[in-house]
Amino acid sequence: GLMRTSYIFGIILSLLLVTSAPVLAAVDLEIPISAKVRGTIPREGAAQTYRFEATAGTLLQIAVGGTGMDLAISLEDPKGMPVEVTGAAGYRDKGSKVSLKKFALESTGLWTLRVTSEVIGPYSLKLKGKPGGSSRSWSTVTRPCLPWVWTVPS
Repeated sequence: GLMRTSYIFGIILSLLLVTSAPVLAAVDLEIPISAKVRGTIPREGAAQTYRFEATAGTLLQIAVGGTGMDLAISLEDPKGMPVEVTGAAGYRDKGSKVSLKKFALESTGLWTLRVTSEVIGPYSLKLKGKPGGSSRSWSTVTRPCLPWVWTVPS
């Protein structure tokens, strides 16, 4: 009867709401330490989260850019503690482009990078990790990872 139909409809509706929720939520991706990502900031001040595995001593390079954007980056160590990057020697902030070069990571584990902007729009992220040590290990680490390009659904 009608009660049963509305009950089934209610279940279907609640399933749709559950399955569509991640699309509305902030982007949270696990990416390799050498990656290129294309993302979109959906609303002012929104943060997009990227997680990557790294070992202590890794020299990190981050470049985030988007025409007319007001970008900012923040980094958290594997324990979830914020790591100050804006005072680092290799940090540059030009608003539409933010970069961090040769930033030494102090611990091993899953690091978190957040990209935010006060302006809505597309951006690109380049992430590179160089093991602290010889330049020979650098080429062997990055070569297999370079073809990866993520397109983040907006």
